[in-house]
Amino acid sequence: MWEAIPDEYSLVYVNQDGTHTVSRRWEAVREGMEDARMLMALRERLADPAVNEGAKRRIRNLFEETVASNATQSLNEAHLGVARYGLDATNNDATVAEFRERLMDCIAALTQHP
Repeated sequence: MWEAIPDEYSLVYVNQDGTHTVSRRWEAVREGMEDARMLMALRERLADPAVNEGAKRRIRNLFEETVASNATQSLNEAHLGVARYGLDATNNDATVAEFRERLMDCIAALTQHP
């Protein structure tokens, strides 16, 4: 996993002094894992009777609208063999920021009372 595989760059680079530097790609993987953990936690909260209906509505919308549409578009592009720059255009900083804003809104909604 640390070494480059065909058509990919390394996740971690070894410096001349023997230390390591993580790549932007590593940071993207790490951020994706954090997003996934938050999504799994939110999905679990849907079954919690203590969570208010407003928060559950936001969480369901996040999954049914935002996550579903983003995933569908990305998967369709991957199946079509869209070039990396095309995938990067779809999953640009604004798209990711909007997703994360909605994700954090759902988390904030868990602390609000009805």
